[in-house]
Amino acid sequence: GASINIQIDDDMPLANGNSHTIQEGSSVAPMEVLLMLDLSLSMNSNVGGGQARLDVAQAALVNLVNAYGNASNNVTFRFMTFNNDVTDRGTYTNANIATLIALIQGFTEAQEPGGSLYPETDYQDAVVAMQNVVNAWDAGNGSTKLVYFMSDGVPQSGGGDTVTINNALETSWK
Repeated sequence: GASINIQIDDDMPLANGNSHTIQEGSSVAPMEVLLMLDLSLSMNSNVGGGQARLDVAQAALVNLVNAYGNASNNVTFRFMTFNNDVTDRGTYTNANIATLIALIQGFTEAQEPGGSLYPETDYQDAVVAMQNVVNAWDAGNGSTKLVYFMSDGVPQSGGGDTVTINNALETSWK
């Protein structure tokens, strides 16, 4: 079976002006990219300049999608979100990158039901969902496989569920 190695850093994320140059139209092997975005209420916190954590995460994801889409004509994106539960938002390719970007940009900073954010952050469910996707990837198809987990690092529970990553799950990755 497939295995996954995950390093857990309990740091608050910093949004810096990091960049990576990818030559547009260059010949790159096929890519499979899994994107997981935190839609918990803490993503509404202001980071300065009139932007919330969600704004910064959305801009970063759009830049990332565009960069990979420009680098290769054979990219498959799987987009998922999480708060108190995981929602699979679908699979996208170069042919429908605009649809994926519109979806990413469409989340709002208000709390449900009028907005996109919910007051819980369940890391446990998010990581298990990612692990299931990675385990289902075809290891022999020659594609580059990448996973991006975007969160503000603040697990919260309102319903008594396990929301942090427990020792058994972490051990299963090693």
